[in-house]
Amino acid sequence: MTGRRVAMLVATTVGCAAAGCAAAGCTATAAGQSSPRNADSTARSGDLRRAATSALATEPQPTLGDAALVAALKRGGLILYFRHGSTDWHHLDAKNIVLSDCSTQRMLADSGRRQMRDVGTAFTQLHVPVGDVRGSPYCRILESARLAFGHVRPDTQLLEVALEPREPKEAHVRWLVGVLATPPAVPPGTNLVLVGHQDNLQLATGEMYAGLQLSLREAEGAVFEPDGHGKAVLLARKLPQEWMALASGSSAPH
Repeated sequence: MTGRRVAMLVATTVGCAAAGCAAAGCTATAAGQSSPRNADSTARSGDLRRAATSALATEPQPTLGDAALVAALKRGGLILYFRHGSTDWHHLDAKNIVLSDCSTQRMLADSGRRQMRDVGTAFTQLHVPVGDVRGSPYCRILESARLAFGHVRPDTQLLEVALEPREPKEAHVRWLVGVLATPPAVPPGTNLVLVGHQDNLQLATGEMYAGLQLSLREAEGAVFEPDGHGKAVLLARKLPQEWMALASGSSAPH
């Protein structure tokens, strides 16, 4: 399929989704996003985004609804992969990055810091048990993890693979596939959190899902469950506002 035909399909899909949004009581903008008229608009916008993605069949699709997701997270034994919060694209990574020098790196924007704090607030309100938290040694990654979860262990296995030669890149992708597909070595009843870069997850999910790569937006998180056969099931993907909506809608006793 040519790039032009793909673009036409996306436009058609989002346009149809926007029409459905209008019927449901929200306003569609020219970009295919919904302007909120009620408290459900956040969840609806996420549904529209995923509907367009599903129509193209280019990404693996989540398998759990919200209630089942919360129950699974509380049981523990899952792996969550978060991309760092929104960043300041006016200050790009230097050609020769020094990991210990944040001035050589693209950093979180104020909006990205708010996003990661929101993730942490939602997890606290949902009573999601978090065990080990690992992050790429980049400053924006470590800050994101600390804002959301309070602690992080830098892990060079999560370094951005796009900047690496072929052999270490392939080794890091294989490592990530193995982590996602293996029950995490964390205290019973807790979950493993990884905070990293988009490229790493794209390549790892492409390996697991026959070429279908999962692309996360900045601050978005995905939840995986090892399937016992060398792969992982994608349970859910959520943006910060969707985690917050999930937390505010949770009325289960604790």
